[in-house]
Amino acid sequence: MDEATWDRVFDTNVKGSFFLMQGLRPLLAPGGAVAFCGSAAGRRAGAGNRRLRDQQVRT
Repeated sequence: MDEATWDRVFDTNVKGSFFLMQGLRPLLAPGGAVAFCGSAAGRRAGAGNRRLRDQQVRT
């Protein structure tokens, strides 16, 4: 994975979540909580996911 791709992935997955919660925090009830959920797809690099997606499209 090249650095530009890594930066795009990091910006989307980490910064996106952080800034979303920063904006929503004033709307949470006292003692409220937020749970972030992920997917097993996050365990593979972008190129692996692309191959998997392409295989699914062909079937």
